[in-house]
Amino acid sequence: MKTIQDLLLSFPFKHVHPVTPVGTDIIGFEEISSKPFESESSASILVYLPYINEARERLTEDDVLQIMQLPQVVGILLFHPRELPIKEQLSGIYALFEVPVIHLSYPLKEMTANNKALSTYQLIQDTHNTTMKELFGRSLAVQKAIAQPVTVVDQNFKTVSEKVESEATSDWVQFLIHSRSKWLQQFYFRPERFVDEAMNQSIPLTCYPVYAHEEIRYYVITPVTEVTWFHDLLAYFAMLLSLVSQQEEKMNELHLTFKNHFLHDLLYNNFKSEQALLDQAATWGWDLSDPHHLAVIRVSTDDSQRHQLDEGWRKELFERLLKRFRQDHSAGLIEVFQDDIVFILRSDCSIEEAYPSDRLRAYLQEMITRYSGKMPQVTMKAGIGKCYPNTKELNKSYQEALMALKLGNEWSREKQVFHIEDLGVLRLLFYLNQDHLVEFSSSYLKPLIDTDRQHQTDYLETLKQWIIHDTNVQETAGAMHFHPNTLRKRLQKINKLLGVDIYNHEDFVNISIAVKIHAIDFFQTNVKDLS
Repeated sequence: MKTIQDLLLSFPFKHVHPVTPVGTDIIGFEEISSKPFESESSASILVYLPYINEARERLTEDDVLQIMQLPQVVGILLFHPRELPIKEQLSGIYALFEVPVIHLSYPLKEMTANNKALSTYQLIQDTHNTTMKELFGRSLAVQKAIAQPVTVVDQNFKTVSEKVESEATSDWVQFLIHSRSKWLQQFYFRPERFVDEAMNQSIPLTCYPVYAHEEIRYYVITPVTEVTWFHDLLAYFAMLLSLVSQQEEKMNELHLTFKNHFLHDLLYNNFKSEQALLDQAATWGWDLSDPHHLAVIRVSTDDSQRHQLDEGWRKELFERLLKRFRQDHSAGLIEVFQDDIVFILRSDCSIEEAYPSDRLRAYLQEMITRYSGKMPQVTMKAGIGKCYPNTKELNKSYQEALMALKLGNEWSREKQVFHIEDLGVLRLLFYLNQDHLVEFSSSYLKPLIDTDRQHQTDYLETLKQWIIHDTNVQETAGAMHFHPNTLRKRLQKINKLLGVDIYNHEDFVNISIAVKIHAIDFFQTNVKDLS
């Protein structure tokens, strides 16, 4: 005998919308009829009706109630391509006759109740243009069909499916809330064990893992059940989540690759014309036709403190930051690029009316303070470039932001946000020929660099700290954790190696600039060629 449960499992899941529970018992039927009142047979009938018939007449609650009272009717299928208007009314009368009502959003053309094998057509229908968000919402349909809570949780055991608060689900919701912290501790790094524990019923629930690229991404969980067709439906639901999750991850990877290519071309000025840049930006939904300010936010942590952070801390922090930044600045271009967050906001370069640099600085400082407080093991810094009227010059602003971040961090470590204009004479280095800068710095510092390399001394770092602390011996010695007299002896040795008088104003200025140039990454590369 054909059954309603088999029919549901053979029909594309996205078009099945249970209006009432289907029940735990298998419901068999002998025929499908669109004219139940004309049937003279005593055979069990599954009724199939369009919500709107050929005469444009709509079914009413009373129509369905009369059909339910026919003794041979075991279930009702109602076809309507959109939301069923009488859904709520029908849900309320199920308790009177316990005849299940199922809304189909696609017409029933073929009966495949005897074929429980998943057809290619069914999978194509259920995965084509389907998103994870849509499937999370479909958990309500599963929940309605089996009349018990069904929840999808992620790897952090956080609920991602649609929630329905009712007396029937309140105990289940409380159970999930109270269990989450314990599950995180026990199973976050061992997700397979959570599945095993549920299978052995050490955890009082039934679990269906959702895999993507051989790793568990989600769990479909429900109270313990022994009903076979419940298992079939939930297993198929979990399989759909796996397939669509893999599709979305692949598309997201491709999307991210193309987006990174665009950002690379934007920030390194690889566009032939400004119009080509604007056109491609528009395909990503970004309007770069106006002048913009650019900032770079960098996140790092000390190796000695990294073990205190959970695995995946960077990804989680970036997701939080991006979500907050995009909430506050929906029109901005805010993306991860080369392990930094690039922050591009519309501004007026002449009067800076739209977003003045001091407001941008204050905003970034507020965000860094807030999120650094939540993760004290993490260091967050930001560099801000100048505003340029021409969009093609965003690459200059990007390089300036990197320069501000690099030099600001080296010479003002107590600060967290650096603007290129804060660097004083240092910002001039950005506009000079790199070879000339390297040559200038090397002409002064090569004796210290060679001595440090050959004898494992730290004369260059000592000189740098002395300059950072405004030549204050006590502060410099304290920062380097040795006696002031030791510092004085080192400074004498440095003076001798350099062959200049570091206490002479002119020599001190030149040495200071040389040391600051040395902090720039390009010099670190070239110095090997000079040795």
